[in-house]
Amino acid sequence: MTLAMKRVSAIIQKEWKDSSKNPVLLLTAAIPVIFAFLFRSEQSVGASVLTMPMNMALSITGAFVQAMMVAEEKEKHTLRVLMLSPAKPIEVLLGKSAISAIMTVSAVILSILIANTPSINLVSFLLLLIPNIVMYLALGTLIGLMSRTSMETSFLGMPLLLIFLMGPMFGALLNSEAVNVAIGYLPTEQMAAACDILWNGGSLTDIWSHIGVTCIWAVASVLLCIIVYRAKRYDA
Repeated sequence: MTLAMKRVSAIIQKEWKDSSKNPVLLLTAAIPVIFAFLFRSEQSVGASVLTMPMNMALSITGAFVQAMMVAEEKEKHTLRVLMLSPAKPIEVLLGKSAISAIMTVSAVILSILIANTPSINLVSFLLLLIPNIVMYLALGTLIGLMSRTSMETSFLGMPLLLIFLMGPMFGALLNSEAVNVAIGYLPTEQMAAACDILWNGGSLTDIWSHIGVTCIWAVASVLLCIIVYRAKRYDA
């Protein structure tokens, strides 16, 4: 256990040094915070607008920053060395996700404060936020593993970003009940629905279904990430 923690700690320290020297990565992490100023609004608007800043912070900082960090390792040909090291896949993934997780939480907090998002029960919000962070970090790692360069992560990740953030618009354009039902299960929509319930006096028990759906997304993303990680182990 001690050896595993030392491995994870060493990876985290390496990621911190690399990320602090990458201006593009730092700018990407700051984009949601900048956009939060555009979403400053009154509490009378819909939940989709109120949750847009935090959803952008989760998707852009969580997924794209993580993807860029993983893809950069591939460009430097250091990811394969890490994959073939004695470190287990979960140790590598935890170590490489820690800095992105800190950036994501920071971006979410700043976005909420800047956008004047209504206050919400902290425990309920944390239970809703944690599986979202896990899911986006796993998806970001997946995008990074499938990308050949850090620039390619934008190309591969953009469809995901558009679907997650602009899903309701697509549903309205297509005017399809089946599409609208599918969009309702997107993590961004689950976040908006859960926050709307809490803002209107609901309790934690009223949003368990939304947390459950988000947890399913998180588990599926992590499993898929591990599968791809193992598949890419010898050709990273």
